[in-house]
Amino acid sequence: MRKIIYLFILLFVSCSVSFAQTEMPKTFIYDGYVLSQDSVPLEGAFLINYRTSKIIATDHSGYFKTTVEAGDSLMVNHVSMTPQVVQVVPTYIHKAHIYVSYRTYMINPITSYDEEKQRSNLDQSMNQLNQDIKEQILIDPTKRTGNDNTYDENVQNPGATIIRVTPRVSKKDKKD
Repeated sequence: MRKIIYLFILLFVSCSVSFAQTEMPKTFIYDGYVLSQDSVPLEGAFLINYRTSKIIATDHSGYFKTTVEAGDSLMVNHVSMTPQVVQVVPTYIHKAHIYVSYRTYMINPITSYDEEKQRSNLDQSMNQLNQDIKEQILIDPTKRTGNDNTYDENVQNPGATIIRVTPRVSKKDKKD
């Protein structure tokens, strides 16, 4: 009878030890590569852990490494790829390879005017600019100060015209 009891105790201890060894640890290192559907490494892809809200980015080779718990989910996000949710599993022997597909963007059509319309807009803008210049103090000689080199079209090399403009201050501004 004692032999049977010892045998059951030995069997119970060996079973509990074997279950303890196969039990998955609570946290583990999850690492691998994020690749496009063409197997091109994705640099700068973000992996967001839903449980902890921790964000990591892949390096130039698409490699990432993070600490996770069993059952965690990661959102893989890249500007040119479709976001993808990945369920983590331990990667003790081989590194994980996460493949994501390209994101398609809908671009609204761009309407361009014909050349005549663009030229008309340019002429209108130039006319307005010329009118604004004529109204400025650069044309009115009474409002000029320190004219170092006036433009003379009869001279072969007129040089540069340097004009210093003094701001006009109103009586109201002087009181302040």
